[in-house]
Amino acid sequence: MDAVSGYPKRCPHGDPIPTKDGRMPEVNDQPLSDVPVGMAGTLSRVKTHDGEKLRYLAKLGLTPGAPIRLLNRAPFNGPLRLQVNGQEHVIGTELAQALRVEVAV
Repeated sequence: MDAVSGYPKRCPHGDPIPTKDGRMPEVNDQPLSDVPVGMAGTLSRVKTHDGEKLRYLAKLGLTPGAPIRLLNRAPFNGPLRLQVNGQEHVIGTELAQALRVEVAV
Protein backbone atom coordinates (compact mmCIF):
# COMPACT_ATOMS: atom_id res chain seq x y z
CA MET A 1 0.00 0.00 0.00
CA ASP A 2 2.87 2.39 0.80
CA ALA A 3 4.39 1.89 -2.65
CA VAL A 4 1.06 2.48 -4.40
CA SER A 5 0.54 5.75 -2.53
CA GLY A 6 4.16 6.93 -2.98
CA TYR A 7 5.38 6.32 0.61
CA PRO A 8 3.50 9.25 2.19
CA LYS A 9 4.82 10.79 5.40
CA ARG A 10 1.41 12.26 6.32
CA CYS A 11 -2.24 11.30 5.93
CA PRO A 12 -4.58 13.47 3.80
CA HIS A 13 -5.45 15.54 6.92
CA GLY A 14 -1.74 16.19 7.54
CA ASP A 15 -1.24 13.92 10.55
CA PRO A 16 2.14 12.14 10.54
CA ILE A 17 2.29 8.46 9.60
CA PRO A 18 4.53 6.29 11.81
CA THR A 19 7.85 5.18 10.33
CA LYS A 20 8.46 1.52 9.44
CA ASP A 21 9.85 0.94 12.94
CA GLY A 22 6.76 2.47 14.56
CA ARG A 23 8.18 5.85 15.58
CA MET A 24 5.97 8.91 15.23
CA PRO A 25 7.66 11.90 13.60
CA GLU A 26 7.72 15.04 15.73
CA VAL A 27 5.32 17.77 14.66
CA ASN A 28 6.03 21.42 15.50
CA ASP A 29 2.78 23.17 14.79
CA GLN A 30 0.19 25.17 16.67
CA PRO A 31 -3.50 26.01 16.27
CA LEU A 32 -4.10 28.89 13.86
CA SER A 33 -6.15 30.49 16.64
CA ASP A 34 -2.91 30.85 18.70
CA VAL A 35 -0.69 32.27 15.94
CA PRO A 36 0.25 35.96 16.38
CA VAL A 37 -1.28 38.40 13.89
CA GLY A 38 1.08 39.00 10.98
CA MET A 39 2.75 35.59 11.21
CA ALA A 40 3.09 33.41 8.12
CA GLY A 41 3.56 29.70 7.83
CA THR A 42 2.30 26.51 6.26
CA LEU A 43 -0.95 24.78 7.07
CA SER A 44 0.26 21.45 8.42
CA ARG A 45 -2.84 19.62 9.67
CA VAL A 46 -6.63 19.80 9.66
CA LYS A 47 -7.96 18.39 12.95
CA THR A 48 -11.55 17.55 12.04
CA HIS A 49 -13.26 14.57 10.47
CA ASP A 50 -16.49 16.49 9.80
CA GLY A 51 -17.09 16.10 6.06
CA GLU A 52 -18.96 19.39 5.72
CA LYS A 53 -16.15 21.33 7.41
CA LEU A 54 -13.48 19.54 5.36
CA ARG A 55 -15.28 20.40 2.10
CA TYR A 56 -15.66 24.04 3.16
CA LEU A 57 -11.99 24.32 4.16
CA ALA A 58 -10.91 22.70 0.88
CA LYS A 59 -13.08 25.18 -1.05
CA LEU A 60 -11.14 27.99 0.66
CA GLY A 61 -7.81 26.33 -0.14
CA LEU A 62 -7.20 25.47 3.52
CA THR A 63 -5.54 22.11 2.99
CA PRO A 64 -2.24 20.75 4.32
CA GLY A 65 0.72 22.37 2.58
CA ALA A 66 -1.04 25.66 1.82
CA PRO A 67 0.86 28.87 2.62
CA ILE A 68 -1.06 30.91 5.19
CA ARG A 69 -0.76 34.31 6.89
CA LEU A 70 -2.91 35.59 9.75
CA LEU A 71 -3.91 39.16 8.87
CA ASN A 72 -6.26 40.09 11.71
CA ARG A 73 -8.09 38.67 14.70
CA ALA A 74 -11.24 40.35 15.98
CA PRO A 75 -11.43 40.75 19.77
CA PHE A 76 -13.52 38.60 22.11
CA ASN A 77 -13.14 35.33 20.21
CA GLY A 78 -14.14 37.02 16.97
CA PRO A 79 -13.35 35.84 13.46
CA LEU A 80 -9.88 35.66 11.93
CA ARG A 81 -8.95 37.22 8.59
CA LEU A 82 -6.27 35.28 6.78
CA GLN A 83 -4.53 34.98 3.45
CA VAL A 84 -4.25 31.57 1.78
CA ASN A 85 -2.64 31.14 -1.63
CA GLY A 86 -2.98 34.89 -2.23
CA GLN A 87 -6.72 34.96 -1.38
CA GLU A 88 -8.22 36.57 1.73
CA HIS A 89 -10.79 34.68 3.79
CA VAL A 90 -12.52 35.12 7.14
CA ILE A 91 -13.15 32.12 9.38
CA GLY A 92 -14.50 31.65 12.88
CA THR A 93 -12.45 30.76 15.92
CA GLU A 94 -13.86 27.20 16.01
CA LEU A 95 -12.49 26.45 12.53
CA ALA A 96 -9.21 28.22 13.33
CA GLN A 97 -8.72 25.89 16.31
CA ALA A 98 -8.98 22.89 13.97
CA LEU A 99 -6.20 24.17 11.70
CA ARG A 100 -2.57 23.56 12.69
CA VAL A 101 0.18 25.80 11.33
CA GLU A 102 3.95 25.42 11.17
CA VAL A 103 5.10 29.02 11.60
CA ALA A 104 7.88 30.28 9.32
CA VAL A 105 11.03 31.22 11.21
